[in-house]
Formats: sequence, C-alpha cells, structure tokens
Amino acid sequence: MHLLAVSECFFVASGPSAVVGLAVTSRTHRSLGLSWQAGPGRTQRFRLQLRQQTLGSTTTQHTLRDLTPGRLYRVTMVTEAGGLQNSQTIEARTAPSTVSNITSENNATSLRLSWQRPEGDIDAVVVTFSSNDTFFRETTQLPNATEVAAYQLTPGSAYRVELMSVSGALTNQSEVIVRTAPAPATLLSLSPSHSGGLLLTWAPPAGRWEGYRVFLFDGSQQLVSAGLDHDAVNFSFPGTELTPGKQYRAALRVESGGLTYFFQIGCLCNPRRLPDDADVGTREVDSNTRECTFNVLTPGRHYTITVTTRRGKLNTSVSVEGRTVPAAVSGVVVANSNRSDALYVSWRPAEGLVDSYVVRLEYGKQTVQMLVVSSSSRPECSFSSLEAGRLYSVIIETRSNGLQNTAVVQARTRKIGSSYRCVTPPSSLQVYWHHAAGDLDRYVVLISYNQTVLQNQSVPTGHNECAFSSLTPGRLYTVTVETWSGSYVSSVSTHGRTIPAAVRNLSVSNAGTAALNVTWSAALGDVDHYEVTVLFNDTRVFPPAILGSDVHHHQLTFLTPGRLYKIMVSTFSGLLQVAQVMEGRTVPSSARNLRMIPQRGRTDSVGGLLLLWTAGQGDLDFYKVSLSTTGRVSADTRVVPKHVSSLEFLDLNPGQAYIVTIQSQSGILTNSSTVSGRTAPAAVTALQADNGHTTHSLTVSWERPVGIYDGFRLQLLDEAGSVLRNVSVAVGHRSEQLEGLTSGKRYLVKVETLSGGVPSLDAATAEGQTRPAAVQNLTAVLVNTTSLSFSWRPSDGHVDTYDLSLYSISEATSNHRAVGPSADGCVFSGLQPGSLYRLLVVSRSRDMSSDSSVLSRTGRSSQTQRPIRSHHSVFINASLFLCSPVCSVLLHNFSGSTLEAQTLGSDHKSHTFLGLIPGRLYQAEVITRSGDLTNSVSKLGRTSPEAPTDLSVRHGPTNDSIELQWSGPASGDYDNFSLQWAPEDPLSITETQLTRRIVSGMFPGRKYNFTVTTVSGGGARGHPAASSQPIQMSVRTSRRS
Repeated sequence: MHLLAVSECFFVASGPSAVVGLAVTSRTHRSLGLSWQAGPGRTQRFRLQLRQQTLGSTTTQHTLRDLTPGRLYRVTMVTEAGGLQNSQTIEARTAPSTVSNITSENNATSLRLSWQRPEGDIDAVVVTFSSNDTFFRETTQLPNATEVAAYQLTPGSAYRVELMSVSGALTNQSEVIVRTAPAPATLLSLSPSHSGGLLLTWAPPAGRWEGYRVFLFDGSQQLVSAGLDHDAVNFSFPGTELTPGKQYRAALRVESGGLTYFFQIGCLCNPRRLPDDADVGTREVDSNTRECTFNVLTPGRHYTITVTTRRGKLNTSVSVEGRTVPAAVSGVVVANSNRSDALYVSWRPAEGLVDSYVVRLEYGKQTVQMLVVSSSSRPECSFSSLEAGRLYSVIIETRSNGLQNTAVVQARTRKIGSSYRCVTPPSSLQVYWHHAAGDLDRYVVLISYNQTVLQNQSVPTGHNECAFSSLTPGRLYTVTVETWSGSYVSSVSTHGRTIPAAVRNLSVSNAGTAALNVTWSAALGDVDHYEVTVLFNDTRVFPPAILGSDVHHHQLTFLTPGRLYKIMVSTFSGLLQVAQVMEGRTVPSSARNLRMIPQRGRTDSVGGLLLLWTAGQGDLDFYKVSLSTTGRVSADTRVVPKHVSSLEFLDLNPGQAYIVTIQSQSGILTNSSTVSGRTAPAAVTALQADNGHTTHSLTVSWERPVGIYDGFRLQLLDEAGSVLRNVSVAVGHRSEQLEGLTSGKRYLVKVETLSGGVPSLDAATAEGQTRPAAVQNLTAVLVNTTSLSFSWRPSDGHVDTYDLSLYSISEATSNHRAVGPSADGCVFSGLQPGSLYRLLVVSRSRDMSSDSSVLSRTGRSSQTQRPIRSHHSVFINASLFLCSPVCSVLLHNFSGSTLEAQTLGSDHKSHTFLGLIPGRLYQAEVITRSGDLTNSVSKLGRTSPEAPTDLSVRHGPTNDSIELQWSGPASGDYDNFSLQWAPEDPLSITETQLTRRIVSGMFPGRKYNFTVTTVSGGGARGHPAASSQPIQMSVRTSRRS
C-alpha cells in the first residue's frame, strides 16, 4: 500500500495601510471637500463608502456634492489592495443654509421679523439686534421658528439684524437693515400769527428723525407743502394766500429713512389780519434824500411804509412792508435750587409783539436740551438730568414771524459735596410787572394764600420787581400789585407758584435682569404728582410713569439686562417741576445654551473641550470663565471679551468630568450659568482580532488607554459597514470573545473607550476573519467498479470554492478539481475496480481553508452498482427490496400526495431521492409487479433538519445563571431544540422563547460545555424523529469572592 503524505501550509497576507490625514478642506451647505494621503505600501484603489464611489489609487482629494445642508455625515475611505482592505473614518458636517425671505413689520418702538425656515438640518436660529455697531439684544429661536419680535426700541433708528442658522458648531448668517418708524411730534399747535398768517409749533419727537414736512389744507385742497430740517420747531404760513375768517387744517409729517409719521391738527385756527392802519410817524425830506429812519417803534410789529412824491398839487406814492426785530427778554434768572442736576429759568417778557420763546441749553457748542414756550404762557421753564457742577449757557430766543432776538446767560449746576447759594430757592417767588402809566407814589405788593395775606412789601416807583421768601415749595399763591397815588389805589392780581421741592432719600436697587426698584421719601411742600422717567444715554426710554403724591415706590420693568440707566424722579406742582436723578444698573443676563463638546487635545495623551454659549440679552462688560473638576478643584480661569461665544481647553485629562461656570459681568453686577461636561477618553491601542483557528469566533484584544475611563463599547460590523453586534466590556477587561459568527466571513471590529457615557473621539479598528467550515456528512452515495459518487452538506457560512482531491491509496495518484460554493456532490469516473480512494474536500474563503475527507472503495468486477446508506439532510434512502421482475418506487408527502415516482428493473435493490426539504416527514412506497399481480410495502422517514446557528451567552438574572440564545435554521422543518451539557450537573432549564434558555444552579468557577441540536418530529404521534448536527459553546462561571 502506498500512502500519500499531504502537508498543509498557511499564508497570512497583511492588509493595506489606511489613508492618513483624511480631513475636510472645504465645505458649503451642499458639498464637502475631502483630502487625504495614501498610507505606506501598495494601494490598488480607494472606495468612498458614503456614496459607494471608487477612486483611483493616485487620487488625494474629492468633493461630495448634493448633500443635505447642516447634516452630520460619517465619511469612510476604504483602501483596497490584493483582496484586502483597511479604512479610515471621520465625521463631517455640511454648512447650514442661510435664513431667507426676511420681512419686517415696523412701528415706532418695536419690530417684528419673519423669515423662511432654512433648508436641511439646523439646531437653532440666533437673532441679534445691533445699532451703530453696538450689540444690545440677542435671542435664540427653535429650529422651526419663523418670526421674532423686539420691543423697547428707539423710534426712527436703523438696526442691523443678523439671523444666524446653527448646526453643531457651524453657522451661516444673513443680515438685514431694518428701521423703526419715527415717533410723532408732540404739543402740536396751530394759532394765528401777528402778520395775519398761521403759526404751527411743536415739540420734537422722541428718538431719531431726519426732518419734517409741513402741509396746509383748505378742505381737501393742499395749499402748502414745505420740507424742514431736523432742528425746526415751528413754521409760519404767510397770510398773503389765506382768507381772513376761514378755517384751515395743518399737518406735520416726521421723516426718518423713508418711514414717516403723519399727524395733523385742523379746525383750530381762524386767521385774521390784525388791524394796523394807524399812522405811527411822518417824515418830510427834500428831493435829494434817499433814506429815512423811524425810531421808537414797537418791537416785532409789522409796518407799512409809504413814500409819496409831490410836485405842486400832483403826487404819486409807493409802499413797502417791513417788520421790526422782536425785543430780547430781560431779567433772566437761572437758579439751580441747590440741585446738582437741574436748572430753573425765568425771565421778563419781551416788549412788543412775540410769537414764542425758544429756550436752548448748551454745553460748549452742543445743544443739550431745547424747550418752546408760548408767549401766552408763564415766562419760565426748567431743565433736568444735567451734570453736576457743569457750566451751561442758557439762550432765550424771542421769535416773531421768522425774526428773532437772543439773550444769553450762563449758570452752573451745584457741585456735589460743596455748598452753593441759591438765587431763587423753592421757598421764594420773584415778582415782575410793567410800570403803571401816569403819576404814582408807590407800589404795594401783597402775597396771599386761601384769601389770607401772608406778606406785603412797599416798592418805590422806580422799581418794578420784588421777592418773597420763606414760602411753601410748590404752593400756588395770589400776588396783588397795588398802585398808590395819594389816597387813590388801583390793583391787579395774578397767581404765582413756588418751585416744588425735590424728593428726598432717592434710592435705586436692581430687581433682576429686567427691572429696577425706585424708592423715595415725600418732597416737602405741595405736590400734585410725581413722574418717574428712565433715561439711557440721556434719551428717554419709555414715557414717564405718572404717580400720585402719596406714592413713594415704583418698579421699572421691561428694561435691558446689564444696562446702566439714569432714573429721574420729578416732583410736579402745577406746571413747575423739579427732578432728582440717580443711576441704577440691571443685573446682566446669564450666558445661555451652554454646551461642552469633547475634542482633541494638543497631543494624543491629553483631552480637550470646546465650550460654546449664546450671549444673553442686554449689556455686559466681559465674561469670566472658570473650569474646575467635579471635586471643585480649579483647573483654569479666563477673562473673555463680550463678543466671544466660544472657548477651547486643550490640556485636560482624557475622560475627566469638568464643570464650567460662565459669569457675565456688567459694572459690579454678575450673573452666572453652569454646565458640566467630560473630555473624550483616549482610544485603546494595539487592537487585533484573531480567530484562534476557529470557524465561529474571534478573540478581540487591546491595550488599556491613558486617562480616566469606565468601560469599552465593542462593535462588530460586516464588510458593508452594518452593525451586527454591540458588546459592553467592563473596565478591567482587555479582551472579548465573539462567538456565534459566520464561518469564513471577514469582519470589522471597532472598540470605543467610554467615560461617563462619552465615547472616545476615534474608535480603534481592526479586521478579522473566521476560518471557513469544513463540509459535513461527506458520504460516498453511489459506487460501481469504475466510478464513485460523493455528496456532502455544504459548509456553514461563507465559502469561495471547494477544492476536490481524490487520492488513490494504492497507487499514490490524485485527481483534482474545483467546484462552486453551491455544489453538494461530485462524481469521479474512470477509476480502478476494487481500489480504495480518499476524497479530500477543502473549503476555501480568501486565504483560509478547512477540509473534510472520506474513504471509499470501488466495486470489484463481479459486483453491480450498490447504494450507500446516508443520513444527509437533503435526501432519504428507500429500503432495500428485491424487485422481481419490475418494481415502482414512489415518494409521498405526509398528506399523501405523490412527489416522485420511478420504475426500476429487477436488478435494483435501492433508490435515492434527492433535493428534499430538511427535517420533513416523507413516506416511501415500493410496489412490485409480476404479471397482473402487485404487492407493496411503505415506510415513513424524515430528513435531518438543519443545525442552529449563532449560539451566544450572556449574564442571567442571578449570579449562578446564564442565558443561552441561538438562531433557528434558515430553511426546512423543525419542532424544537435539544440542549445538553457536560458535566451533567442537575441544572435548572427555563425556556423563555423557542431559541432562548435560562440555565440556573451552575457551580461557581466550573466550565460547562453546552450542545444545541435541532429536533424535527417525535412527540406524542410517534412519528420518526431526526436531529441535526450539534453546535457547541463552552462557558466558565465566575468564581465567588
């Protein structure tokens, strides 16, 4: 006998290197630009898994297009060479789309913006308002929001609004300029002028404006339209085009950046040219004179000058009109009333004709405040919210039909902390009058209250003023001036009010981010009411709050967080007021939307954190960011400018939990927000997946990472990248056995380090392949003298090809061939009769293989063909009969239907039915015939079911229990599964599902071998039963501590 020695050699091919430096080089909302470099070694091609695109081996950059805006993609670049592959994966996000179709609704103090939702994925829309490059308001909207409103804005102002769509750490921004409508002018008045026309006066509006346009209407007919500049406060409509006695309607339009506010007043005037026909003076001059002067005229009056030329009794004349300049005021008194923030102005009315007085307060060459006082009103006014100790100029313009005259005085507010003598304190009254005509001896001035004379003074005839002191602030007194001449007396009376006293003990305290509490003690004297006004940059924010004289507290709400305001509390008595001013600041808003995103540190051995936040609304000076561990150990503290909204920490401990506090600071006030986060743990190293020469398992091992971690997450993926299994691994383990895998298949293993639920930024990856399984039930099914027929059950799992080798034991020769993975049999012909042969079937998957073999001998020359009994799962043998002279063999299913029938000669003693369903019950019937006579016999048989797959184990509900789980056959019939174990301890088995068992009562530290087979048939009906090939798994229980 000759033996053929066969040696087995194994060759392991190393996989190609993964690409290096895979990164995003450019991005838009629809594309991602990628670049990379090939790793060392041989590369055949690259494959981009996101789009399943194949790229050449020399390609180093590529652009992905037609992506969704703002979406996070997982980009894997696979390197392929020699049938092997390696990959590198990064995550990249496209830029979010911008906000579009922005529209606005405008009014004087608010704006409403609406827009179209950005396309794609976004996390939020951040809306920022700014004016004159000064940020003052920000709000974060949900992704599906399409509008936002802003209130408490300045009328007539332009605002830059930035709408930023946010996706992850990426943003995209749209910008629009919007404007609030101008506010209306106030105190609009239309009255007849001395020239016979109409005088329109007003007080400037709040906020900002560019100019005015005035209109005059006669019914629906427009008579006048004139544009005026920013500083105008009146306009005179000339009477030359107007009809005396007729009613007209005037309108004033405030203009700002294309937006307007239209306000009109009508039916309030009755223009009438004032009679002025009396001769004032006549001059006669010679014929050579070309000019003439008229003196002692009334200031501000309109005159007609007629020049008549005479010769003999003939004469001719020509006339011209003119107006004298109005007189300047006199007796101007400016007092600070011991106030550091106010000035009070009074004057004697100008002689002649006056339309109005314009009182301007200037500092340097800049107008600080301006008031318009009608000629019919009391000659006094006051200015508040001034700077302490500052020297101001008070300019009083007397106006008459476009002409004016000016008086200027200077006065200083009281310096804080120094004494200053008041000229006119709140407890005094200054009285002025015009001299009486004719002869008189003296004036007697009386001051009374409630018809009781309190004081009197005798004033010589050369004086026309006096002062009363020790009066009650804010009280209305009756002043009577008696003119005495001998025993005759005449008198005239008027009313005068002392300046009210300021409130006492004024204090302002913050009441959160949007409110201030104002308290004070009552002012001395008579008080009609109080007004509380809030100012920012010396501009009124809201209309003043009017409070009763018994109220001593007010809360200001809807304020801007972190802003420094001036709070002015004015005491009103009649038309007079006095103000007390104090500064107050609201608490700044805290930073919002705090997020901590793990990122790479400066080196591989340290971790990093990216801190992101959204600024709160309002004003602030800066942020103070403090980083500490959860044990309150300070790690870093930084001061950050207010326009910054992100910060990196790049030298932290991997996997460490940290707490960040962001403190917003405005002035001395602060507000804080806190967020906790954790750096990503470091990745494991030296990861490998080894099959250990097994067909259904891989052993994954790695080295521990640096830093802090509390476990690992292992993922098993197929070649397409689909996740097959997720396994959690305890912190102390450095390896994991993956059981129940498919034979001959290549897998990708990923291991992520975990710390507090945060995974490592990069998962370590390795490839591994199980060995292919050998074929099963390799059997010689048909033998004759020159040929052998073999069949087998194909290998479980993945097989590329089967290599068949038939060796002649006696002659040391062999016959080789290769068949596809779906083959389950073969025939070798031309063999030597009576020779012993060995068939070797090698299952190959890539570079790995497993084999199975069987011995069989051809028949001798005197023997006929003979069948071989087999229990292959896809065929059944009929019983052996003597067919004489002819027999029929039939195969029926269990319902009695005939599936196949064959007629055989008398030389046949058996027959094989192929291609049957595994695990199914069949009936074979053999009918013998002799002439007209027949006889039959039948027998039941069952094909073997397929074996179960994917046997796995996990911890059970108790310490001494485990749960076994497997997958049933993919095809065929089966009824149940049989579970056996060794050693045969008295274990308790609980069936939770058909493919799940809980095994209890296991001994600690003992190794058990579990075997699972598929069972088809049996049971109460007594039908034949068949079992599959077994699958096995070994499990060792943990030892008790």
